[in-house]
Amino acid sequence: MRLVPAPRGRERVPYALIFGAVALLAAAAAWLRISWTTGWIPALCAFRSLTGIPCPACHSTRALSALLTGRIGTALAFNPLITLLALGSAGAALGSAARRLAGRGFLALEISAREERALRLAAVTAVAANWIYLLAFR
Repeated sequence: MRLVPAPRGRERVPYALIFGAVALLAAAAAWLRISWTTGWIPALCAFRSLTGIPCPACHSTRALSALLTGRIGTALAFNPLITLLALGSAGAALGSAARRLAGRGFLALEISAREERALRLAAVTAVAANWIYLLAFR
């Protein structure tokens, strides 16, 4: 696995910038939603409403709102996976934007088929671990 300069061309999509922007917009929306209420947010999760069990993404709104106000510990307590994904996306976006402003191209991640399988397994494991955390502590 390695980062390499991506080939230039119109067909290249700046994924890091897109994901970072989405993470920032989601955090801003979460912050606005919480700031317009008294701090209590009604449950909007259909899975939790039907089963009483939190889904892997439960408390994401609160986590993103806490993250946007600089309370990283609180955000991690609400939903560690969403918090880490938002921080990683924002970091990748900042790095990509800095490279573009410096006149350098995008970076691409080259991975082998074996590394791709390992990353998929890691992603499934991270979602499962996050869900276990939410079941145990929320």
